[in-house]
Amino acid sequence: MKTRAALVVAVLGAASSVWAQPQTQGNITYTMSVANVTQAGGSWTNAPTIGASGASASITGANQGVLFRITQTMSVPAGQASISAGPVGGPLTWDPTIQFGSTGTGSNAGFWSGDINLNSSGGAAGGTWSDGTGYNINARTRLLTATAGNTGTASPTGDRRTDIQPAQFNADANGINHGTSYVVFSGMWIPSDLSSRTVNWAAALGSLGLLSSVAAADATYDDGYTLPIALRDATIFGAGVSVNIVPGPASLALLGLGGLVAARRRRA
Repeated sequence: MKTRAALVVAVLGAASSVWAQPQTQGNITYTMSVANVTQAGGSWTNAPTIGASGASASITGANQGVLFRITQTMSVPAGQASISAGPVGGPLTWDPTIQFGSTGTGSNAGFWSGDINLNSSGGAAGGTWSDGTGYNINARTRLLTATAGNTGTASPTGDRRTDIQPAQFNADANGINHGTSYVVFSGMWIPSDLSSRTVNWAAALGSLGLLSSVAAADATYDDGYTLPIALRDATIFGAGVSVNIVPGPASLALLGLGGLVAARRRRA
C-alpha cells in the first residue's frame, strides 16, 4: 500500500511539473476589479445597486458587499480558425507531438481554460459568498463568457476561493469564443465583521498549479483538421484590489450595542 501511495504521489508531482511549463509563445494575464454592492428591498434576491468598478471599494453598512470581477487577456490576439470566416488570430507554434495530426503551426482561436485562486490578506476577512439562487443574478458568484468550468470552492470562513476554473470546450476550433479579452469570473463577498479595517484581495495560480491554456487552430484547418490544440501559456496575475470596511453611524451603533450586551453577560 505504501509503495502504491508513493507511486501516485510521484506521478502527480511529475504531472504538476509538466503542466507548469508553457507550450507556446504568449501569455494570459488576469486582472481584478471590485465594486460596492448595496442590497435593495431588504433581500439579496432583488437587483442590487452596483457601483463603479475599480482598484478599491468601501463597505459602510450591513446591507452591503463587494463584487469582484476577474478579466483574462491574451497577449496573442484571438480570431477565427478559418481564413474564409474572417480575420484569424495571432500566430502560434508548438511541438506537433503534443497533439497527433497537428502540424505545429497555426493561430490563436481563443481562451481555453484556467485555474485561479482568490486570496485575502492584510485584515481578518470572514464572511460569505453569493453562491446559489439566494442572490440576484447580477451579484451571484458565477462564470461569465466561459461555457465550462466551475466557480471554485469558498473557504468556510469566506477568506478565499480556490480553483476558479473558467473554460470553454468545443471539438471545432471555430466553435469557441474568439474574444481576446473578457471577464471570466464575477462574485460577491459579504463581510461578517464590520469592524474598521482594509482587506486586500489578489488572484493567484490555482491550487492545482496548472497554467492557463489557449486553443490553437492548426494551419491546415481549412483542409480538414478542425480539432483545437490546447496549449499552456505563461500565466500572469496583475495587481490585486482592496476593500475598505468603514462602518457608518448606524453600523457603529449596532457594534456598540453588541459590546454592551456582551459586557452585561460577563458581569452576570
